[in-house]
Amino acid sequence: MKPERAKKYLEQRGLACPFCGSWDIEGGSMDFDAGEIAQRISCHKCNERWTDVYKLVAVADPDSGATIASISIQAE
Repeated sequence: MKPERAKKYLEQRGLACPFCGSWDIEGGSMDFDAGEIAQRISCHKCNERWTDVYKLVAVADPDSGATIASISIQAE
């Protein structure tokens, strides 16, 4: 995936395929590792695949959902 497509995908919060723009995408299983989760994503329309990476950036109250603490991270 080209960096321009990846950036647009991130700006759109991962709601549509970065290759064809379809909203018909599906996430597979997740791999957990020290505050980071990797999830394989696939598009049902164009059959492209990629991996989303999630990083722990906040902790929320389990009852209210209010953020207790958060950090800011920069892209690597």
